[in-house]
Amino acid sequence: MNNPNEIELYNFIQNPQQNELRNNINNFIRSEYNSQEAQGFALEAIMVMEEDPNTEIDFDDKIINELSASSNLILNRLNSGNNNIKDYIQGFDGDFPVSHLKFTINNNLPSTVYGETQVPSNFTTEIQINELALVNLSDLGVALVFVHEILHAEMFRKLLEASASSNLNPNNRTYEEEIQFLTNLSNNYPGLYDYYYQRFQPNWQHNLMAAHYQSRMALMLLDFDNSRLPLSVYQDICWVGIRTTSNGNTTPSWVNVSASDRNRIIQNINDNFYNGPNTRH
Repeated sequence: MNNPNEIELYNFIQNPQQNELRNNINNFIRSEYNSQEAQGFALEAIMVMEEDPNTEIDFDDKIINELSASSNLILNRLNSGNNNIKDYIQGFDGDFPVSHLKFTINNNLPSTVYGETQVPSNFTTEIQINELALVNLSDLGVALVFVHEILHAEMFRKLLEASASSNLNPNNRTYEEEIQFLTNLSNNYPGLYDYYYQRFQPNWQHNLMAAHYQSRMALMLLDFDNSRLPLSVYQDICWVGIRTTSNGNTTPSWVNVSASDRNRIIQNINDNFYNGPNTRH
């Protein structure tokens, strides 16, 4: 037992003072055959629960949730019935749903940043939500924020799978490991490989979303909103967050949008992303 994670988990589980968390961790680790990914999620769950015992831990879907009731109202709607967010994520590339997610509140993000997905640490991807900024959005707007950030998380998950480790820093990989990582990515996720490596830009994930994921995102919003609007309007709304990069440059897909289409898109965003039904107040 040389793995530090494994040693820490063993010491936690063997504590004679049993409680529900310890039993859940033990059962979870066994069900996941003590994999490194499971160890990473279990340690994250332990740390979070020790800070706040009321944190929601979903061991089946490997999700840690620290969000408020108003944010969870939208997230639960996305993840229920025909709106099940995991089914849609599954449909993007025919693989399996996002795992090892941690939703947290970060109200210190800039007021124009609604959410931010962090680079995975120990096989867990943290999605930080700026709940102060969400107050100014419609329910549909908040739903898009979650869809957008979960897409970021799904891309990171595929990168983790290709790296066959919890390490996504190329500076920490040997030359041989980097070659194997790129080979795995090219073989299993060629579209991701194309944007991540062949035509890399700092905001490659937004470029990929704009070029290939908007239709699926729009269908998800259509279901969430019970088809209240035409599909074309949901497609327009999905431009939020992917028109420009973090340094203010426009994405290649937005460059190709005509001036008249841009005006319509911006109007639909104003009318429905910022305004519209809000059940959270």
